[in-house]
Amino acid sequence: MTRFEILDAGHYYRLEAKAVIDAPRDQVWRVLTDYGHLSEVSPRILTSKVIVGSPPGITRVRTLTRLCFLIFCRDLRQVQLIRERSYGEFESVTVPAQSDLTYGRARWRLTDEGTRTGLSIDFTFALPAHIWLPRFVGRLIVRSVLWADAEELITGIERVTHRSRDPTHGH
Repeated sequence: MTRFEILDAGHYYRLEAKAVIDAPRDQVWRVLTDYGHLSEVSPRILTSKVIVGSPPGITRVRTLTRLCFLIFCRDLRQVQLIRERSYGEFESVTVPAQSDLTYGRARWRLTDEGTRTGLSIDFTFALPAHIWLPRFVGRLIVRSVLWADAEELITGIERVTHRSRDPTHGH
């Protein structure tokens, strides 16, 4: 991970992360946009499912993610509306009424870095009032959980892309 930053303002948090993934952009794109199989990328994603009946140009995805800090874990359900802006860029918006976040918006960008792929993530989210945490503790927990999640995501993308390049692996 070349850059990782968490900014907080009350109940809102913003994650900015940049990394270089050891895989070509088309393979990274294919893995990230295979919304029904996101659990293969991150062990924190317990399930992901594409919901039929989305508006044109939008993919509605439901995920269940387990987030843990020390020995405390919480399952977080989220429904996102995902729009692919262009090849290598997509953004998602959380549907609060169907999610455990009161707000969520993410932008993902992929760039060519020779034979590797640059990944940039800008994610802003808000936790509901019943999950309120004191500012210092909240920032520490959010940073710890999201840092681990981002690291696992990069490793998972590389693992899945390398597996798909392996002719002996039948996936």
